[in-house]
Amino acid sequence: MPSRLPPPPPAATAAWLANSTADGQILAFWQAFAELFACDFLPVDFLHALYADWMSQEFPTDTPLLKKAFTRRIKTVATASGEWLYTRSRPGSMMDAPEPLTARAHGWARDRSEKPQYGLRRSKSATITR
Repeated sequence: MPSRLPPPPPAATAAWLANSTADGQILAFWQAFAELFACDFLPVDFLHALYADWMSQEFPTDTPLLKKAFTRRIKTVATASGEWLYTRSRPGSMMDAPEPLTARAHGWARDRSEKPQYGLRRSKSATITR
């Protein structure tokens, strides 16, 4: 007769639930905004500021992920369809379109220095079909 494994310790269960909750929140965030972005390049700083605002409205009792953890998760979710690529790029004209969502990205301002930034870049095939 096979032996049963003991249940995981409460701390491990809490960590698993926190991670699964955070993953679900990141997915919900991306699904809420993915079709609304006007720009072809979305700096991580902008996305994180928008996410923090969204979290304060959708999950006011939860603490938003720090930028590093957010970036790890949003890369996976946003690039799954192939429409967006995670890259380091000079935004240039990819951010020329008026982006209404910047109003919700409190504390974020566009870096016009043309230094390379990490972020999501709309793939060329997605740009052609828009």
